[in-house]
Amino acid sequence: MKKLSAKVVALLWLLNCVIPAGAQTPLPQTVSPTSQPVGWPDGVPAAPVDALKPFIAFTFCPSSHLDHIYDMERISPQTSPLELALMSRRIPDGCHVLLATHITDGLIGQPEDCCRDANGKALSEQGIWPDHGIQVVAARTEAFMSAYAQAGGKCDLLCLDFEQNFGNWGMTPKRMADLIADPRFKDVAAKLAFRDLKDSDDLIERVCNLSKFAASGEYLKWNSVTCVMLDLDLNRAVGDPLWRRFPHAGLCNFASFPSTPENAAPDPNGHVQYLDGPCVGNIGAPCVYGTIGQLAKSKIPGDWKAPFTGVLLSVKLVRGSVRSSAMPLIPWVGGRSMTGDDALHPIPWANTDYWQENFFQTMLSGASNDVLFFNAAQPLRDVFAQAPADDQAMNSALAELEKQTRGHRLVKVILTDLPVFTAPFVAGAAKTDDGRIVARVSFAPGVDAADIKIEGKPFHVVCPTGKTGTWVEVP
Repeated sequence: MKKLSAKVVALLWLLNCVIPAGAQTPLPQTVSPTSQPVGWPDGVPAAPVDALKPFIAFTFCPSSHLDHIYDMERISPQTSPLELALMSRRIPDGCHVLLATHITDGLIGQPEDCCRDANGKALSEQGIWPDHGIQVVAARTEAFMSAYAQAGGKCDLLCLDFEQNFGNWGMTPKRMADLIADPRFKDVAAKLAFRDLKDSDDLIERVCNLSKFAASGEYLKWNSVTCVMLDLDLNRAVGDPLWRRFPHAGLCNFASFPSTPENAAPDPNGHVQYLDGPCVGNIGAPCVYGTIGQLAKSKIPGDWKAPFTGVLLSVKLVRGSVRSSAMPLIPWVGGRSMTGDDALHPIPWANTDYWQENFFQTMLSGASNDVLFFNAAQPLRDVFAQAPADDQAMNSALAELEKQTRGHRLVKVILTDLPVFTAPFVAGAAKTDDGRIVARVSFAPGVDAADIKIEGKPFHVVCPTGKTGTWVEVP
């Protein structure tokens, strides 16, 4: 975002007659329960699924000026709410997407949020109840959003990039002992509901000793329970101040989305992580970069060095969320040239047509109409460097999706079955808001045809020569 000079800011303020405080949309203290789907978290407004302009990639880095590409407006510690509000007036409705990478700083790690014993005495280890951290972040978010709204700023979607957690990877026996000594841990233990638990030492072992207890999957239950707790904390710290000012805004966090144990897909290292409860905000944001880490060495069947297997993984990830929750999804997608962080975390489909297949199958599997686009140039040395070829590839993919939908939004996923990672093809289908079905089949190398069913109707689909997938005409 280009910084405006003080003179320009002052001139724009006068020319635009900044809306006075109180002249905004009314700021409700609570959200009407009638606007929320069944099972929706308390205080979280239903997602504004039609608020965003469809077939748009909202970019992480400054982008090329293309029909389907818009930059997210970044909120950093140096961002002026007034400048951002003035700039937002030049952005079309449905494209006011804000990216806040630092607004959550300090949520975890406040000294006041340490563990405490039954007498209230502070213990040495950090707790998993960031009550003071919530106050710090909420005050920061309230100050920014209040000034931004009063200056006439708009927000269709606020994206967070909060990647901390209380997962078992950061737990030590000493920290677990302090957590268990805290009276607040009683509620956590009830949610964990570990079977045949002997004592506190046994609980510590089950969470921390992965080499001994990995097969039980109880460390995954710990991760899910503590992630849900932290997601609800983020809703309090960021969501509440946001929705007081922008009651119909969307809120999402990078890689936060619901997925029950039976529908979960493995992460890049082969751990079948799940989130059996609310995620951050009111829109799920799965990451479908195609990164393969230790998954390649896992016992999970599949050729993990093959680009097509990564497509299958994305499909299972997204459909698993669709099967788990009614929450809409806006996926994070990487650029076509994105190769991965390092040699240990490659992205096999980089610079191949399976990047497009991943994009199309992700959108159909989640009935998604927009993406959050990590478009940093490769190799990843400067996250603010442009990658014009990647922007063009994404623009072309979105133009193709718009063509296939005839400009109508995708509203319902038709095919929700979870693929196996050895499948020779995958079919995706979703219904548009005018009742049409848009479908596509993606093929593994060397596979010439597929027999599929869509709403009970059989289709024999032939892969065009030299292609990796094809659209299916559904009468």
